[in-house]
Amino acid sequence: VISEGINSAQTVEKMKACQADLGLSLGNSYISSKVFSIPRYGMLNLHGEVLPQFQNAQSVIWQLFEGSDHTGYTIHQVDKRIDTGDILKQEIIPIEFRGTLGETVTASCAAILKRSALGMIEVIDHFDRCRQERKSQGAGKSYTTPSLLQFIKIYSNYKKLKKSHVRDIGNSGKI
Repeated sequence: VISEGINSAQTVEKMKACQADLGLSLGNSYISSKVFSIPRYGMLNLHGEVLPQFQNAQSVIWQLFEGSDHTGYTIHQVDKRIDTGDILKQEIIPIEFRGTLGETVTASCAAILKRSALGMIEVIDHFDRCRQERKSQGAGKSYTTPSLLQFIKIYSNYKKLKKSHVRDIGNSGKI
């Protein structure tokens, strides 16, 4: 169903007409309660990061900023704030270090997309169990577009982490 905007009156009308049990948000901006509360079981969001540590974050870059060599995804219930709802599924995924920062982000985001699609299928297939086992989020940290100084730190950490991972791969004989 195509609508003029995620929180528009047209969207509300179309959502009500669908009489959906569950809504899915895949790459949307803020969703108003007038929309996410329409489906019987609310709406789930697929966030390409680990919550609550990386709320509003773009995948991979903020993990590098924090010096982490892993990323992940979170499937959570949509609530009134962005990326704060109860967690139904979460998976940690290693960052796939490549020759450049751009290639690293691209490869890691592709891995997140593949794994999160399978994760969403699992949540839908076992929704009752996942809903019963959901976990509320604690305090998190919200991120936005990096400043120049933050980007320099992201790049510097990428180089350090890549170097250590290349050394680890060389020592283990595995790629």
